[in-house]
Amino acid sequence: MTLSHGTSLRRVPRDKGGSDQKPRIGPVGTNGTSWDKRDEFEAIARALDAGAQLSDQERRAVAEALRALVLPAARHAERDALIVDCRRRFFADRRDRAAAHEIAIGWARYEGSGWRSGERAADRCPERLIGTPKEFYWRMLRAFPQRLGAESIRKLLAATMR
Repeated sequence: MTLSHGTSLRRVPRDKGGSDQKPRIGPVGTNGTSWDKRDEFEAIARALDAGAQLSDQERRAVAEALRALVLPAARHAERDALIVDCRRRFFADRRDRAAAHEIAIGWARYEGSGWRSGERAADRCPERLIGTPKEFYWRMLRAFPQRLGAESIRKLLAATMR
């Protein structure tokens, strides 16, 4: 497989059928296809599980790719600030646990409906969402496209609302 850094994991065994069959060896890689990082890491994991040995150069490429998974702290900070603002504006009368639960549920619902129905492509928050919790959910997903669960939100609120 070709990593985004030009390093390649040449061949890894792939099981093509039942466990009674002998594993086949086949190329795995992007070779110009549109695999994303998840596919790349899955292929690396399969190669390592199959006993592939990595050269020093390949180890460095894997380490660099893993470091690239950590998005800039600014995007996390922006999302975290939006969560705190959402809590202050819409859930100030609730305790941290209840507010975190409401935010997590609303965020998940919005991600599954409005966000997926095309609002993610908008450059600006749609007018109908302005002044509602959905405005914050939209902005949080724009800042960082992975939502947090209620417990993570509760911990964030507990740490920042003191």
